[in-house]
Amino acid sequence: MYRVPAIAALVALAACKPEPTPQGWRPHGPVADGIFAPMGQPMPSASPEQLEIFERGREVALRRFTLGDGLGPAFNVTFCVSCHEKPAFGGSAGLYRNFFIGGRETSDGAFFFAESAGNDSGVIRMYAYDTEYSSRPLVPEDTNIIAQRNPIPFFGVGLLAELSDDEILRRSDPEDRDGDGISGRPNWDRGFVGRFGMKSQTVSIEGFIRGPLMNHLGITSDPLLEEQRAQLPVDSSSGSVGALWRDRLEGLRAFLQAAAPDGPLSDDDEIPDPELSGQELFDLVSFSMLLAAPQPEAPTEASLAGMQRFDEAGCGDCHTPRLFGPRGPLPVYSDLLLHDMGPDLDDGLVMKDATGAEFRTQPLWGLSPVGPYLHDGRAETLSEAIAWHGGEATRSRDAWLALGEGEQADLIEFLQSLGGRDQLSGGLIPPDTPMEPPLTLGGPSRALDAEEEARFLRGRDVFDHEFGFDSGVGGPRFNGDSCRACHFEPVIGGAGPRGVNVMRHGILTEGGDFVVPSVGTILHKETTLRGHA
Repeated sequence: MYRVPAIAALVALAACKPEPTPQGWRPHGPVADGIFAPMGQPMPSASPEQLEIFERGREVALRRFTLGDGLGPAFNVTFCVSCHEKPAFGGSAGLYRNFFIGGRETSDGAFFFAESAGNDSGVIRMYAYDTEYSSRPLVPEDTNIIAQRNPIPFFGVGLLAELSDDEILRRSDPEDRDGDGISGRPNWDRGFVGRFGMKSQTVSIEGFIRGPLMNHLGITSDPLLEEQRAQLPVDSSSGSVGALWRDRLEGLRAFLQAAAPDGPLSDDDEIPDPELSGQELFDLVSFSMLLAAPQPEAPTEASLAGMQRFDEAGCGDCHTPRLFGPRGPLPVYSDLLLHDMGPDLDDGLVMKDATGAEFRTQPLWGLSPVGPYLHDGRAETLSEAIAWHGGEATRSRDAWLALGEGEQADLIEFLQSLGGRDQLSGGLIPPDTPMEPPLTLGGPSRALDAEEEARFLRGRDVFDHEFGFDSGVGGPRFNGDSCRACHFEPVIGGAGPRGVNVMRHGILTEGGDFVVPSVGTILHKETTLRGHA
């Protein structure tokens, strides 16, 4: 069994400048081999055939769907990477890609997801190209809960799919029998332990992809065939299920085949269903499963000191440093369980067994470049994200607040060392990207001297820079969090797809007069409101 080394020994080793540590060794213990690569790249263990599939899946993720392909009739975005672009394909996104989930809580406490343009998933659609719906689909009047979501990254999800249910369940303590104030519990998805989504509401990567394709793009699909699931990078066929679960799976088979997103999905546009082929879905799911885990940095004196603060504050009670899969120890820094995060983060959404205040422990690997943070992107920095913790995390949050400035800086240094910092930028342009040649798309209109080129690059960085809630975005409404948010097709400075269309609205009186609303004619997509809105 792998054990976490003693912190005192680690700090002493750092001070003594030890011999190079064995391959796979990291603070908090060994890690599996062959799982790390720059964000957006496949795992080194991928076979040549899998690499070909990865590239095909990447093309599906980048495909701009049109109305002729089946986009809509109601949608939020036009391609997968719209919401998974930062700092590379498969990642997260800025505030301009936040979306909304609505629902209705009844007087007796029951919860029902809201309908939006014919879809009852709760996802509120922003655009509709159909005479049956308003151009901005209306939210049902009885909707009394609306919560924001910021997209989450897919890096390393194939490794999480390989984890056994028992590996997650062995850390569950719903009754807090050990009295440590931490009562993590699993969320269940059709009899299996959920691990994907803000509330661990999904167990299947296939389902986690097919749902958003339908809810955000209006793209229909059929479930993968059993033979296809067996050929995925992570075998997801019924034959891969252990004997302990096989009877349960057989008992659920009829339900699995009938209930979305495990059954065929359809919509009422003129394009035949399914709008995504089985091969395209297979490639897209494979692409997601093959995305590598972020490469952590070599330990330094500062990051080791920060790790000590991390452990002393009890952060690892939920952000478990290692989960153990078939490849070995994974530095996920999550138990993938649900925890009550307190009233300030309660979004009111009930998902499977998760209450409004319960959220999955977010994995910390690759944390640096995927902000903003928390489920709705309200935290612009890691320090803010920690300060928002409540509920079961109150004790750890208070320990963080009690640290001195230097100790807090060390802890942040440790978190940033968990992978991806070398890909961090102010927006989407990778660090140290050179200027495009003159007279090419994205480049200047003429040759520039050195001073002009430096000014051009500074201006490009400002154009690309994403602003957060605390740096002034919104007033309180907004459409983009950067200039680039609406101008990136085919390069930075270009146009934008339908998913960033700007809408205008107004009041047409019975007399035929047009009246400008008090908020102006721009019908914004986003808002700075927090909590349940």
